[in-house]
Amino acid sequence: MQPVKVGIIGATGNQGRAFIKWLQSSRKGMHITSLCDTGLEHLKSLANEVGNPAIFTDYVAMLRDADVGVAIIASPDHLHCPMALEAARAGKGMICEKPLGLNLDEATRMVDAVRKARVGDAVNFQHRYAPSVQEVKRRLEGGSLGEIVAFHSCISVPLPDLMPVTWRQRRGNSAGGAMADCGSHLVDIANWLFGATPGRAIACNGIVVPRRPSVPDLNLVEAWGWAVEHKDGLPPGIEMVEVETPDYSQILLEYPGHRLATIRVQEAEMLARIGPYITMEVHCEKATALCEVDWGMQGLGRLRVFGAAAGEVPLPDTDFAAWMGEVMGDALSAVEARSAGRAHGFPSFEDGAKVQRVLDAAGRSVAEGRWVQVAPEG
Repeated sequence: MQPVKVGIIGATGNQGRAFIKWLQSSRKGMHITSLCDTGLEHLKSLANEVGNPAIFTDYVAMLRDADVGVAIIASPDHLHCPMALEAARAGKGMICEKPLGLNLDEATRMVDAVRKARVGDAVNFQHRYAPSVQEVKRRLEGGSLGEIVAFHSCISVPLPDLMPVTWRQRRGNSAGGAMADCGSHLVDIANWLFGATPGRAIACNGIVVPRRPSVPDLNLVEAWGWAVEHKDGLPPGIEMVEVETPDYSQILLEYPGHRLATIRVQEAEMLARIGPYITMEVHCEKATALCEVDWGMQGLGRLRVFGAAAGEVPLPDTDFAAWMGEVMGDALSAVEARSAGRAHGFPSFEDGAKVQRVLDAAGRSVAEGRWVQVAPEG
């Protein structure tokens, strides 16, 4: 078979560089043929590291390049929709970073675009594939846990307090701050485990670090590095500016049958210092599964069961790079399958739109201070 020809939009940013590493770890036959970003010098340097693919500063030009079969959209949230629509017009399959769009309207347009163009699609909800999460899903489907009745979860990402403002802290660029950035992963897992979308939601947001340094033209990787470099204090002349999006969020979701899920996201350093990256309690009729996900742990986490078949569950021994290589291989296979009209289990744009329904409901709940209905599917 011919290798999949991949072009990456947003290649020099945090997620773009991550996608490059993950793809290079994949056993799937693929070739990075094109890189696109706005900073030409960074782009030239990265291209030298990757093997001198074609470089573009205009994503429309890259998407019209016949040497790209699958486009990876690794840009900030507010660019996902226009880039995906252009990729569909160009007949390219695509893998989009989460969340799918800024809102449900954008997500719906993206779903409609890939359907109309008959191109394959995938959303990078890779946390579904963590070994501990996969094992919980297998046990739910096998019946050993019984039916799921409640889901309680937390994701912790300790952004340094002196990390400069990036697009993630700006309204209009981020789809909703902490809940959209990281909480979208947990919403997807909750939907997947319940096999449904919730009917209503109530949410609250907070900004624990209300002001951050203003250092222009830094991507997420550079902003984190800047914070580490200046951890002992700000250099002279650095302005502090207001943060516009929440770094702490909590949402309560009601699924069919009055089953509940809680999702807490904490990105402020003072909140996220302790514990694994993700913790999940999956309460079921016969047993409770306590699931931890942490890329530094053996098996990328830990799984313990209480109740029926109690005990610690052994997980496959893998490292993060090898695991993400497998995930990327599956994502590329999903794009190929859907382009050919075949079903595939990797999270799709439709799954991304389901998550967006919840994120939109959470935003309305915060604004109105009450329970709100999640927009129905269809």
